[in-house]
Amino acid sequence: MTHLTVEEIIDFVSFKELTEENIALAKKVNEHICSCKDCFQKVSAFQTVYEEFQRIGTISDTKQSIYQIIDDYNLREQQEQETQQEIQKIVAFLEEYGREAMK
Repeated sequence: MTHLTVEEIIDFVSFKELTEENIALAKKVNEHICSCKDCFQKVSAFQTVYEEFQRIGTISDTKQSIYQIIDDYNLREQQEQETQQEIQKIVAFLEEYGREAMK
């Protein structure tokens, strides 16, 4: 089963006009979430967040702001992974250095 993408979920919860594209997306999302609990929970969470952003009215372009939050999160995740890889390299170097020093 192919799960819904983040982009599809965001487009679904944020569309304002009933275009053919949006109707097709709504059909796809609704059919999928009827049989996929994980995606149902994601759609529900995104709807809650989107509605809250709309309610407080502090973000002029909610959809773009959500994409920015996701991009920032992904960047932090990538930086954290790169940091962990660098730490692993340093640890491996120090272990090898320690073994050589013990000879």
